[in-house]
Amino acid sequence: MKRWWWVVTLLMLVTVSAARAQPDAGTLVLLIDSDIYLWNEGDAAPVQVTDSGWSQIPAISPDGKQVAYSTAAQVTLDALERTGGFGGGGGLPSDIYVMELANGTATLVAGQAADASFMLEGVPDKGVTRGNPVWSPDGTQLAWAEYDVMDEQQRVVVYDLTSGTAETITTLPFPAMSIPNPVRLMWTRSGLVAQTMAAYVDPQSFDVSSEIFVMTYFVLEADGSQRYFIQPEATAERFAFDALVAVRRSDGREFLIVAYNTGAWAAYDLESGALDFIP
Repeated sequence: MKRWWWVVTLLMLVTVSAARAQPDAGTLVLLIDSDIYLWNEGDAAPVQVTDSGWSQIPAISPDGKQVAYSTAAQVTLDALERTGGFGGGGGLPSDIYVMELANGTATLVAGQAADASFMLEGVPDKGVTRGNPVWSPDGTQLAWAEYDVMDEQQRVVVYDLTSGTAETITTLPFPAMSIPNPVRLMWTRSGLVAQTMAAYVDPQSFDVSSEIFVMTYFVLEADGSQRYFIQPEATAERFAFDALVAVRRSDGREFLIVAYNTGAWAAYDLESGALDFIP
């Protein structure tokens, strides 16, 4: 029996308004062994709601009623069964689902073509690899990065939950000097933020380096056009490796908090892109 309380990855505690729940009841959304579990107050144990073993970290909607997540497509699961495993790196064909937390019902919002194939002898690979989805601040849209097998660029896709339609708003290069994978997205009131490795741009001369690549954050408008980009200062000993978005309670301003390998961090104002604070 799984000892879930030891292996669980706790994502977030959200308040939901399920018809059968108390108004102040909460649902825990858990990722256990790459499957999603839900736990409500009074449950003896978390309830498993996916069973592929390939689900990624789910994103909880702003109203706390839904989660969106990426998981391995059926062609990927079929290839795993045939081959027994995958070597190397890079993304695998994957789908996007939206799940209702009230009942665990999941709806496919981005799947594979009918003739998709993966690791079939004598058949060219055909499939779409997708990154983790993110919610718009108003909860009416999702966005994710995706690419087709053998693509040289990846698309940033926005999905409208009301109309059920998806639109590619821009394309981005793959992260430099790395195995191809979808770029990470964050959706803020200031726009979509795409995190990737890109060529260093000298802030004085604006020369683009062909040898130096640093973590870069592109801030995009709703139509995919670029507002600005942030390139935290980097050296061989000190460089940015991750970031999160924080909101200051006193005035509601949004900041990109960039973490460095040394344990240091810096805050950038997402409205302007300016460096605001270094502790």
